[in-house]
Amino acid sequence: MKKFKTNKLSEQFSNLLLLAVNICIGAIAVTLVIFLFTEVFGFFENLFLKNSDLKYNQIIEDLLVSFMYIEFILLIVQYFKRNYHFSL
Repeated sequence: MKKFKTNKLSEQFSNLLLLAVNICIGAIAVTLVIFLFTEVFGFFENLFLKNSDLKYNQIIEDLLVSFMYIEFILLIVQYFKRNYHFSL
């Protein structure tokens, strides 16, 4: 029976966890991009196509939500650029 070295086993487990985290963060990024495009599409639809009963509070809310999506996407991009480290 072969004995595994604890360093090699822990390194493999660490790499597996890093891969799982990267896949999940990538899935979150794709989801955020999809939600961002739906939010932008809804924003322009409300702004240009539905001129009746235009509420400025709704426009401000749509803009703020869009900027939050953009910030989260940029945070994920920085995570991958800075060697898997979130800089908060």
